[in-house]
Amino acid sequence: MKLAESLQQYVLLCEKIHHLLQEENRILQSTRKPPGAAFLARKSELLPRLDAARLAIGLGRAMEPAEVDSQTSMIKRLQKKMLTLLLLDRENEKLLLKCSMQADALRSASRPSAHLVSRAYSQAASAAA
Repeated sequence: MKLAESLQQYVLLCEKIHHLLQEENRILQSTRKPPGAAFLARKSELLPRLDAARLAIGLGRAMEPAEVDSQTSMIKRLQKKMLTLLLLDRENEKLLLKCSMQADALRSASRPSAHLVSRAYSQAASAAA
């Protein structure tokens, strides 16, 4: 496969990933819950395709080093797209962490009974004396 074709396929795959990450972002912002298993399966299906596309570009660069110069604008466009994807994925990770932390905080922050509070104060007072 030629380098130009590999780059074009990589651009199309990056577009699919971008749409998927935007969908994940909307899910996280609207529901405040992690996406379901079906969504995660769709997301994990793209990883092997991304690796294969990356390898195809590497092979294209190795087999056609003269063509790299003619594809500079496409490569720069891909670099910008990858940066956009990384930033969006980072935002999604922050939202996911925030959602997870809120759920854990709600579960573990139960209100202590008055008896436990008074016993804790009396034990601290007797230890200080």
